[in-house]
Amino acid sequence: MTDHEKPLVSVIVPAYNRANTIHLTLDTITSQTGWPFEVIVIDDGSSDGTAAVACRHAPTARVVVQENQRRSAARNNGARIARGEFLYFFDSDDLMECGAIARLAQCLHEDPGLAVAYGEALVFHDDPVKASPRRPFFAGEGDLLQRQLNEPFLIPDMAMVRRHWFEKVGGMTTRLDAAEDYHFFLKLSASGARYRCIGGDPVVRYREYRVTRAPPSLHLHGYWIALSMIAEDYGRDLPTERCLSDRVEKARLTYLRQAGRERQPLRTWYAFLLLLRRCRTACRRLFQLIVEARGTS
Repeated sequence: MTDHEKPLVSVIVPAYNRANTIHLTLDTITSQTGWPFEVIVIDDGSSDGTAAVACRHAPTARVVVQENQRRSAARNNGARIARGEFLYFFDSDDLMECGAIARLAQCLHEDPGLAVAYGEALVFHDDPVKASPRRPFFAGEGDLLQRQLNEPFLIPDMAMVRRHWFEKVGGMTTRLDAAEDYHFFLKLSASGARYRCIGGDPVVRYREYRVTRAPPSLHLHGYWIALSMIAEDYGRDLPTERCLSDRVEKARLTYLRQAGRERQPLRTWYAFLLLLRRCRTACRRLFQLIVEARGTS
């Protein structure tokens, strides 16, 4: 099969103030072989010359500069101008492993029924050579909704998505600043998407920072809201054994405990008041059902 017969892959790199890392990222992307691909860099309002660095290290890439709209909007805007049948969202501080594009694209190409092909990730702090396997990880295929509900294990760097499915679910939500990728993969799964792990060598070296300004409660809040959104949008269509209400409640309590540990009383009370409002609504609905039942008996 010639390159002309292979579906094009669009590698979309959202970036915000990543002039110190994006050159390494792009070097690992542009050195990929074995499959046709294009590179799209979305500079999300950087102030450190990220776009200029991107142009130097990927002269054939399309570099788009936009006002700051956050990560999901940058990914969606990149997908909007992409020409590829397969989309690969890759963060601007991570490193792509040799052959990643070809291996993921080959998997999608061989099975048109697949929505997502994914591989394993390594994680590093300072030295990529000292990377170790990222956990949690699950190597599976088919319907992975239950697994994702149990434990989020996918990040965009690990997965190539068929464009049709990305558009089918409306892209990535811009309502979340954390766990937006978790929401995206849940949304795909709740819509019936099939996955396959390609196995073999990892496809990415994922950078974790030893010091982060984001408190743990921010991510836990994101998981809670992501699950709430999935329950609201897809809960009625899922089998009863996949009822999300308990999972949403568990995620909410986990977030509240962490917010309490971080001494964030305002967030804790706000979430508590939301719970009271939901309980009041549920009680009112239950009362209405009882009245209706008596009226028909």
